[in-house]
Formats: sequence, C-alpha cells, structure tokens
Amino acid sequence: MLPLNWDQHAQLATSDFLILTDWPTHGRVKLLSTGTGSPAKFPATPDFMAVTVQLRTWAFTGNEEPISIHLGSLGELQPVAFYLLKEDTTGSATVAPEPK
Repeated sequence: MLPLNWDQHAQLATSDFLILTDWPTHGRVKLLSTGTGSPAKFPATPDFMAVTVQLRTWAFTGNEEPISIHLGSLGELQPVAFYLLKEDTTGSATVAPEPK
C-alpha cells in the first residue's frame, strides 16, 4: 500500500511503482510493484483510502528475483521512498498472478 490518497490518485491504480527500502545491515532493496486497481485503508491519523500495490520483484545488489523468495524478509525492510515507474491512467493494465 502506498500513501497516495485514492480520491486524488485513483487514476494511478494499476500503474507500476518502485519502492526503495533499507534492509538493516544489508543495504538498499528495490521492490517493483503494480497497483491492484483497488483502494485500502491506510493506517494514518486520520486514516484514508490509499492506492494498493502487489509486490512483484525484489532487486538487491543488481540481482532481481521474484518477491515470493523473500517473503520472510519483508518485515525487516524500512521504506525510504517510492517512485512511479510506468503510469497507467487508463486502468487497462491487468494485474497478473504473482510469478512462481
């Protein structure tokens, strides 16, 4: 989930994003993700409906791997920033099943 208010950014709901994170004692991890097309409640005060994403790829030290390999490490990551990689304002992008 990204801290993008759905009311203002719903047009990005199926776009591709890069989430930059810190992995303590290891370094920076890039998470490549795609918007799911649906909002969810963002846990802030006050809370709001936000753009949700599905994580796809874990990129670390130049290697890219399916996110499924790293599910156990996701809780260790600390978000730093996120970036819009590919805008899909038509909502026509299809969110495919996670690669196996």
